Amino acid sequence: MVGTIRVDELQKEVEDLQAAKSKVEKEFKALKSFVKEKAILSSSQTLAVMKSLCPQVEIQAVDEGFAETCSEEQALALMDEAQGAATALVDNLEV
Repeated sequence: MVGTIRVDELQKEVEDLQAAKSKVEKEFKALKSFVKEKAILSSSQTLAVMKSLCPQVEIQAVDEGFAETCSEEQALALMDEAQGAATALVDNLEV
């Protein structure tokens, strides 16, 4: 009888862990969706601000990433330069 009780307890623990895993996976999926939504919102705002300041900018060109002539080092420098403005834009989103 003792062996049966222990097996039952272990089976219950396994079921609880499986339920917890399922819940964590569901919450992770929701969090990932939320983060993606906020990234899209932030990117949209950034592109809209750029277009309002520089109407000649083709915002669809960002699909291709940095210009072919932009080295990785230059891209990192541009990202560093943009950090302050990016922080301000995110603050405006009230994320």
